[in-house]
Amino acid sequence: MDSAFTTSGTFSTMTGSTNVDGIFFDPSGEFLFLSNRDPIDRLTILRRDGSLVQHVPMSEEPDGIAFHASTPRFVVTNNDTGGNMTRFDFPGDDFTRVPTQSVFASGGFRGDLTQVGPDGCLYLTQDRTRYDNGVVTSQNSLVRICGGFVPPFGVPQADLVLTKTDNPDPANEGSNLTYNLTVTNNGPDGTADTTVTDVLPGSVTFVSATPSQGSCTQSGGTVTCNLGPLARSGSATVAIVVQPTVTGTITNMASVFAHPADPNLDNNTATQDTTVVADFGDAPDSYGTLRASNGARHSAVGPLLGTVRDTAVNAPALLDGTGDDVTGSDDEDGVMVPSLVPGVSATATVEVSGGSARLDAWVDFDANGTFAASERITASGGTAVGAGTNLVTFAVPITAVPGPTFARFRLSTTGGLGSRGFAPDGEVEDYAVTILPLDFGDAPGTYGTLLANDGARHGSQGPVLGAARDNEPISPTTLDGTGVPFFHSTLALAGVNRIIAHGLCGNDDIHVLANLQIPAWLYGDSGNDDIDGGSGSDVLVGGDERDQITGRKGRDLIIGGRGNDSLISHNDEDILVAGTTRWEANDSALSAIMAEWTRADQRYALRVDHVLNGGGLNGAFLLNRTTVADDGDHDDLTGSVGTDLFFANIDGDGDPHKKDNNLDTKTGEVVIDINAP
Repeated sequence: MDSAFTTSGTFSTMTGSTNVDGIFFDPSGEFLFLSNRDPIDRLTILRRDGSLVQHVPMSEEPDGIAFHASTPRFVVTNNDTGGNMTRFDFPGDDFTRVPTQSVFASGGFRGDLTQVGPDGCLYLTQDRTRYDNGVVTSQNSLVRICGGFVPPFGVPQADLVLTKTDNPDPANEGSNLTYNLTVTNNGPDGTADTTVTDVLPGSVTFVSATPSQGSCTQSGGTVTCNLGPLARSGSATVAIVVQPTVTGTITNMASVFAHPADPNLDNNTATQDTTVVADFGDAPDSYGTLRASNGARHSAVGPLLGTVRDTAVNAPALLDGTGDDVTGSDDEDGVMVPSLVPGVSATATVEVSGGSARLDAWVDFDANGTFAASERITASGGTAVGAGTNLVTFAVPITAVPGPTFARFRLSTTGGLGSRGFAPDGEVEDYAVTILPLDFGDAPGTYGTLLANDGARHGSQGPVLGAARDNEPISPTTLDGTGVPFFHSTLALAGVNRIIAHGLCGNDDIHVLANLQIPAWLYGDSGNDDIDGGSGSDVLVGGDERDQITGRKGRDLIIGGRGNDSLISHNDEDILVAGTTRWEANDSALSAIMAEWTRADQRYALRVDHVLNGGGLNGAFLLNRTTVADDGDHDDLTGSVGTDLFFANIDGDGDPHKKDNNLDTKTGEVVIDINAP
């Protein structure tokens, strides 16, 4: 030990006050605060040269002492006799003026050991403390009170501030997202070392971390950057690059630590939320469209179909091939698909921008709600396409099912994509397309009439001989030149799950046998049609003009369409719609609604609620005032034995020509007024 510290000559007496216990300088080092008890309990304030500023009398014996420097500024003493802590507030932070005294904390505090640590927290011992809620702390414990207290002189401190931004936001799934972190040292001292830790979201892939000084490592999803010393008013940056792996909102949090300690920890953490998006399709989800179904989606970079591409965190709510047209920008501008004719090749026009690419595409030829591998219309590794207009020709199988269906086109730089899943660039576009029925002749088979003999047949477009044409899904079996062909299935009924028939243009009679238990989906389309269902649970759609539609047994969905229609229920519980719905051309939607309506384990009221509001097997496919529209014509709705659900314009909006008649008044039936507010 230095001998100078062993002699009394090394020390000097600054004040004659006796029994001085606590001592503390203010942050400027100009004023010295003493707690003493002679001749009375008091707080004594001296200048640094030892001259007296003032004595502040106290009602309790003070001991430990500390200074709170951040706003509000005050002095606090730890008192022996009362077990309380006293707070002194000086008017205008002027230590020459008489302060006000108040209780800072109460309980069993002891004044022997009171110390402000380098972290700006006040540490003191206590016997015990009873709080307002009756809880009593452990006896003889250590208490820490943090926030704004001044560390002892000679202990360096550095107030570090961490800020964070993200770029871009929204970010693309599978593309680079950069977090930019900035550490600033507000002093008053420099740091010996500075460490930033960033806990990455679980749904990202780490790419890189680049600091402006020092080095960074990544392990287990946590980036740790040792930035080294940071001078007062100095700053350092870290750029962390990741690739999001899911769409939605992701949250990233980072913190900074340093030596010496930071007196203000409130600004040492930064959090950043980022929205992650992708380009989705809009076909029904049975094709794989929504994020939860691993739907087809692309990072919104690279080549485009057409010139517009929109993004979202998920596919649009309207999944009918038009959802992208009405949600965000209308980006369905890259492909033109003609009406398809079974057995006849078709050519799609594909517009590409952003350079050469490869195209993967499918058409649901059998209209079963999925894209099979056999329904791919491009090469297995994708068909090469270039910037500008491309013609893609493909075969339409003779077995293609006439009616509405869907096509999916996916553009990317690598190609070879499936109908579902993620692609790191490009775009997906879904389209509602139509497969037309064939028009056959009816001369004897020796003239080449049957499909099996490559009989004469035409797609149902273009010029017409006379006023109308017949459209048949299969070859006629009555070949006598009468023009009245009769059709039958060559399949055993045990192998048939559903019968679908389209009248298309013209006046049609579409009937199935009354005792046929197989569900029949019958579409009158345009013209005055007479449609009769069978004994299964049928979907009967009138289409345009004047129709008479009759359900028989089974729980039927009867949709009149446009025109003056007569809708007649029979046995069991049916849905009768005097107008149109959003779902006539959506096989998945109608199937989901029928799955809920025909279930045997739910009573009528609950099925009605599910059809109107969701929550059943129909999912998001609802029949209510948002999806059902009045056709503006007078319709008659007639129920029968079962308890039915009606959608109709009950009051006609004051126009008797638009009023629909509900000719069934059974108790308990639900009638929805389509145009009610």
